[in-house]
Amino acid sequence: MVRSAGFSFAFAKATEGGTFRADTFPGNWRRMKGAGMVRGAYHFFRPSVDPKDQARNFLDYVAGVEPIESDDLPPALDLEHFPDSVRRQWESISKPERVSRVRQWLDIVETELNRKPIIYTSFGFWDSFMSGVRDFSSYPLWVAHYTRDSRPLIPNEWSNWTFWQYTDSTEVPGIPTPDEDGDRFNGSMSELLAFISST
Repeated sequence: MVRSAGFSFAFAKATEGGTFRADTFPGNWRRMKGAGMVRGAYHFFRPSVDPKDQARNFLDYVAGVEPIESDDLPPALDLEHFPDSVRRQWESISKPERVSRVRQWLDIVETELNRKPIIYTSFGFWDSFMSGVRDFSSYPLWVAHYTRDSRPLIPNEWSNWTFWQYTDSTEVPGIPTPDEDGDRFNGSMSELLAFISST
């Protein structure tokens, strides 16, 4: 039903911080594959929590449900400053420490899975907390920008976007919640499959 409605890929939240594991993830993860969707899993980063614990939380939980396979999207790291409690955590540490902690998560996950992760963020977050940081510009960008414009606003440190979360009010057939986030891939279906292979 979802695939026939024109949806070809989806991301599901797996974990957050060092201990939180989304109880919706196992069902979502398996159903996406069953529906013939290209699937991806993401982790919500808590800057005040040891990034090694966060990476372990993500890797162990996903592997325990069903490991990320070669035809799945690479894992995504969600970097944002909402809610306010997360904003305060980012504000409490220096920019070099922010960079170090993010790099640790990415390095651990990339080394274990042999997949280059995606970074989910927004212009607002990057401009506020990572302005001028180009350490991660080679990572695929999944940018959040809710707009009717034909292209998203992306952080200055990237030259292009790979995924664009353009709305938080998409109706998806078969999904009971009224509104889901809507995302686009910057290319065709064949290019999406090629992107997966390249990571």
